[in-house]
Amino acid sequence: MIAPNLTRLFLLVVVWLGLGSASFAADYLSWPSLTGFARYSPHGRKIIRLSDRTLELWSGKEPKRLRRMGVSQPLVDAQYSHDGRFLVAGSEAGVYTVWRSSDYKRIFELKDPSEGRSNQPFTLSPDGNYLTVCKLFERTENKKQWLDFYLHIWDLSNGRKVDTIFVSRTPNRMPGHFPVVSVAWHPLGRFLTTAMEWDQGAGKITPTFIQVLDLWQGRWIYWVPGAPPAEYSQNGEFFAFLSPVDTSPNPKWQISLWNTRVDLFKTLKPQGDLSIDSGLTVSAKGNLLAYLVAYSNNQKAVFVHSTRDLSLKAQFRISDSADSLSISPDETTLLVSSFSDPTFAVRVYPLPKH
Repeated sequence: MIAPNLTRLFLLVVVWLGLGSASFAADYLSWPSLTGFARYSPHGRKIIRLSDRTLELWSGKEPKRLRRMGVSQPLVDAQYSHDGRFLVAGSEAGVYTVWRSSDYKRIFELKDPSEGRSNQPFTLSPDGNYLTVCKLFERTENKKQWLDFYLHIWDLSNGRKVDTIFVSRTPNRMPGHFPVVSVAWHPLGRFLTTAMEWDQGAGKITPTFIQVLDLWQGRWIYWVPGAPPAEYSQNGEFFAFLSPVDTSPNPKWQISLWNTRVDLFKTLKPQGDLSIDSGLTVSAKGNLLAYLVAYSNNQKAVFVHSTRDLSLKAQFRISDSADSLSISPDETTLLVSSFSDPTFAVRVYPLPKH
């Protein structure tokens, strides 16, 4: 039940929509001004919201904005370190602003400019000491065009770049077009895992791989066909990513779930067609995964599954501009937001007990 003094701020919608054999729950909370892209902090006490050149921190339990911080460039992502010591926001121009979360004092502004309009996702090491940035570079050798994928490692104790790691080289059939890439740091700190969108330029397809780097051994140890979205559960038990059903010019995708503790893979056939905008995410405790698929001309559907037996736990219908999902660390709610639509009203869906 919502407290009376909060009824003006909350929008509570309760309705069940029967669609054939499936029922889509539409019981959600939202509140004014929380729009666009948002995600839970590692401990769930805060919600991070991005709005152009502004980063906001909201309470994870009530409709209350706690802090607002401005930067000089439009933002593309922000995240806390796993230990909560640092908050980092990255911009389109490759500027990474680092705050100390104890007092939110800005301690560094790291500049690692992108080439062209390349996508530069980043991740923080579990101990909060290092920032890893994805880098894409166009190269021409012997009249052939290539796309090189690197990782830059920055030391947050002094704001200096300490390493450059080569990931892969692929044919560049669409000069000026940069595929979506991603990087994830295993919560134990030993592994870095990368992913790259499959290139379908010039009517040909270039399969790429999920690659796992063992930092202790200093070598790549896994190459598995796949693509982003790709991420670890916060406890390190699972790694989820898109894997191809086939290698046709327009491949179908399924979800692969790697249990890192026993080194076993299992696959989940999705409820619809997956893409890089599927918002695939795994809960912190590793019990749930969620993703988005197209449902109709102006709607998408969100599906939530158990990672243990892959059973369907919940499903929701949402506007087709939704593209981002975040499961609360206690696995009680699902945050649905949109990076592509800054006017999208963020929704918080309750999740069933499991």
